[in-house]
Amino acid sequence: MDRMTDLPEYQRTDLPNSRIEDENDLILVEVAYASTESQEIVQLRVPRGTVAYDAVSLSKITNIFPEVDINEADLGVFSSPLDGKRRPSSKTYVLLENDRVEIYRPLIISPMELRRQRANLRSESAKGKKNAK
Repeated sequence: MDRMTDLPEYQRTDLPNSRIEDENDLILVEVAYASTESQEIVQLRVPRGTVAYDAVSLSKITNIFPEVDINEADLGVFSSPLDGKRRPSSKTYVLLENDRVEIYRPLIISPMELRRQRANLRSESAKGKKNAK
């Protein structure tokens, strides 16, 4: 069952007051980002009612990866994009306990183009082996 599509679309509400009355007002979430060289997963406790975009901001992951622009980056929760179309947007999706917010980086090359290049390499390699015989 896809939790993201079973929930009603959330409307963004203001974050609860910064005064946390007890530990039950906080939930544990993770923010993950992977560059081409390294990856980082930041665990943090956020007030119940925090949206995905705010969790990324609170994680300060941009201190580790300054190339990340959280205003432009695509976000998702457990590989489900928060696109605002079929699923809520990152500014409306209210996080649940143990959610992992993922920051997606743009593709360097499309998967279709990569497959085409690999196929060309295989075909050239096969021709080279044929000519060597």
